[in-house]
Amino acid sequence: MARFQLPAVPVSMGAQKALEQSYGPFRFTVATFPAGHVLERHTHDRVTFAVMLDGSFDLLIDGKELQCPGGTVFTEPAGECHANEIGSAGARVMVTQPDPQADFPVPCGRLLNQVNHFESDAIRRMAWLLARELQEPDEITPLESQALAFEMLATVARLERARSQHDALPAWLRRVEQLMQDRFREPVTIEQLAAEAGVHPAHLTRVFRSRFGTSPGRYLRRLRLEWAAGQLTSGTEPVSRVALEAGFADQAHFTRAFRRQWGIPPGQYRSLRTGS
Repeated sequence: MARFQLPAVPVSMGAQKALEQSYGPFRFTVATFPAGHVLERHTHDRVTFAVMLDGSFDLLIDGKELQCPGGTVFTEPAGECHANEIGSAGARVMVTQPDPQADFPVPCGRLLNQVNHFESDAIRRMAWLLARELQEPDEITPLESQALAFEMLATVARLERARSQHDALPAWLRRVEQLMQDRFREPVTIEQLAAEAGVHPAHLTRVFRSRFGTSPGRYLRRLRLEWAAGQLTSGTEPVSRVALEAGFADQAHFTRAFRRQWGIPPGQYRSLRTGS
């Protein structure tokens, strides 16, 4: 779609509830949209970096219809014409808009000037923390809000780099990655992974870290925690049961790991996500 055909409007247009604040080079908006609402074609004056916290909508942009359920990350270049069709459960979105005059690193600038659409529990976690920071501000909020915004941008840049490099992964490393994704809730050792890949454990660990930016153990733990977060949101099983099914030895271990990953304990995470 052509740019700048329509007047720019705030990202809160059509929202039934919106919280807006600016800190440093960022304009932040937490917007809640009513179920079934349609936002006709419009544009925004700044790049939009958005994360769907809850609910969903369809984004009609660049000649495509993109579904945006909870956890979706999407970017819209400044002036890009688009429309939104809010889902049956409404939509709650955390929007970050960088100042166009600010000097951002080249990878961030390249990403923000194109349409992007993907899911990331890690970025969703940071967006939740950012939304809560804006809703419960104190004297540290300006610093923390900017730090979270920069961390989200850096994470997106790393994800984009990882995607571009994934096709170049050795075949054995792709097997290891798939094995971990298929069996992340089971006990898995470096020796087992190395045997499956046909490489030495030390070689596996070194190459895995260089390509994925983390150790196999931390990668596996992240998969378990992301699965557990989904279970806490969509299910009613006790936290202790979710901990065991996710592969953790006990609830205490799970709670410590969950807090490190998501910033809050599992019980509070469930309450925030479900409103219970």
